[in-house]
Amino acid sequence: MNMGFHECHPMNCDCHMPVQEPVQHMPCPPQMMPAQFDPPQENVVYHPQDVIIPHVHPSHTTHVNQLNYKHMHYFPHTESMEETCTSEEYCCPGPFPHW
Repeated sequence: MNMGFHECHPMNCDCHMPVQEPVQHMPCPPQMMPAQFDPPQENVVYHPQDVIIPHVHPSHTTHVNQLNYKHMHYFPHTESMEETCTSEEYCCPGPFPHW
């Protein structure tokens, strides 16, 4: 019997049936839709690792005596210079490597 409640049909939650007393709608059951997927969000985490490559630069000096004639030409011009400097210090474990 109709007791003032109106049950919704799952496919049509706005259905109305005429009744003689005030109608109170029962809540419609939730309907499940297919899942929607966003594109994956990519996060990149870098894990740097230093690789030390020793470079050995041997040198040799040969002394040569040479007579030079210098022709002096003058072209006055002004210039300026800036000096920058950086310094890095490393504590290396163990004895100095002998190559």
